[in-house]
Amino acid sequence: MKEVLGNKIPFSNTRNTSNAGSQPFNQGNAPVGKGNKNFGSKNATIGNFNSDYGSSSATIGNGNWNFKSDNATIGNGNWLFAKGNTTLGNGNWSWDNGSNNATLGNGNWHFGSDKATIGNGNWDFGSNNTIIGNGNWVFTSGNEIIGNGNWLANTDNTTIGNFNNTSSLKLSPQGIKTDVNNLIDSLIRRIGQNFIGLTGNLDVSSSQTFNRLISSKSVGINDTNISKDIEQLLASLSPIQGNVINYQPLQSPQSVPEPTSSVSLVVMGLMCLLLSLFKKQQHN
Repeated sequence: MKEVLGNKIPFSNTRNTSNAGSQPFNQGNAPVGKGNKNFGSKNATIGNFNSDYGSSSATIGNGNWNFKSDNATIGNGNWLFAKGNTTLGNGNWSWDNGSNNATLGNGNWHFGSDKATIGNGNWDFGSNNTIIGNGNWVFTSGNEIIGNGNWLANTDNTTIGNFNNTSSLKLSPQGIKTDVNNLIDSLIRRIGQNFIGLTGNLDVSSSQTFNRLISSKSVGINDTNISKDIEQLLASLSPIQGNVINYQPLQSPQSVPEPTSSVSLVVMGLMCLLLSLFKKQQHN
């Protein structure tokens, strides 16, 4: 992302990246195309060791797994068991019912559908939630969360966190999800444009998939001002009150555990879910 968006990416401490005016790789000898597995059709893949068991998905990156269709992915190690997801980041998982989610960040797990997420390490078991922050656990649906480390088990339609309406994104309680979706779509399109030079080996149907899911993403933000818009978005989320700490997403990306080491996290999550439901029944 630093290569594509230039030197002023707001969630990086380094300023020595190259300008995005030209592609940061050699088109004629790009290190891509090794170990990809395609068991479906109409998939567009740029990268290495990606596996497609579904059809009509577009992928830029390494080690991504698509088990269903119509997923747009830029990043590494994302596992998508459902369809219609837009993912920019590393190590995000969308489970069987996790369809139509938009994600910017690392290590987010989605067990439900129709969600918009910016941040790292969020676990969302509900649907139609909007999360901006890190390490939130959500078991209900219809929530808007801005902050870190929140645990929602018994309340629906909850808004946590404060923001002011100063950014060009014009954040509002009714429009946060739309703003997040537009931001992610714009980034997907902007980054994808730098890889068009590597689509020459795709067949016609795969090229159409790439154009539909990446090159032609709806643009809610002016391409020339994406870095500024992201900076304004982050500024509009300060100060955040409540049980949260200073939120600076993606500033120091953490390594994401391999899927095989995540089984214990799943067990822990399910145990916590059962415990919360048991306590709820006791109170009733």
